Amino acid sequence: NIQTKAGRNQTALSTAMEHFDIEQTRVAHDALGDAYNTALVCSRLNLPEGIKNYETASKVLSAPAQNEKSKDGKSPKAFEHRAFTGYASRNEAFSDKGISEPPCPICQARLKGSRWINQGDRRYMSLYTCKSHGSFLVRIKFREAQDETLTVNRIIYKADSEMEAFYKSKANNGSRRRSSRSKNKKLPSKNSAKAAL
Repeated sequence: NIQTKAGRNQTALSTAMEHFDIEQTRVAHDALGDAYNTALVCSRLNLPEGIKNYETASKVLSAPAQNEKSKDGKSPKAFEHRAFTGYASRNEAFSDKGISEPPCPICQARLKGSRWINQGDRRYMSLYTCKSHGSFLVRIKFREAQDETLTVNRIIYKADSEMEAFYKSKANNGSRRRSSRSKNKKLPSKNSAKAAL
């Protein structure tokens, strides 16, 4: 995006080809044609410069302006949308501090996190707090990759009062379910234990 002057927007392959004055000789939206055209675009990119500036570019492209709204004008836009790959299990992914301990997307300070809430469908959320910038809602979703490892997609939002209330309601529901399950577990009486002997 940076080398094609597209800003934060994803560049269409045809737009990148136009930018580099590459004539389209293969069919678009065909696997072989798109692969060929992508290779032509890549041959015009300054790959060493792109690799050198990758970390900076990914931060710039993934951090929208504060309080920026999504296209529907209702929900806040994500500060970060990032993928992590190659995990054998969910436990391994949660153990990776790169996933479970994100820095503040504004100042990069360490965030203090709350408990992860399972939302079903391999989705989890947690509420994190920065001393300087307030609360952030962090959502992750696990997806199985073709090589049978897990990919984790993490999205960080600046949490407004609605998001905080939503998280707290889900956290309270989970706590109530756990406590009712533990109350419903029947412990064997002393007499039934003796009878079993």
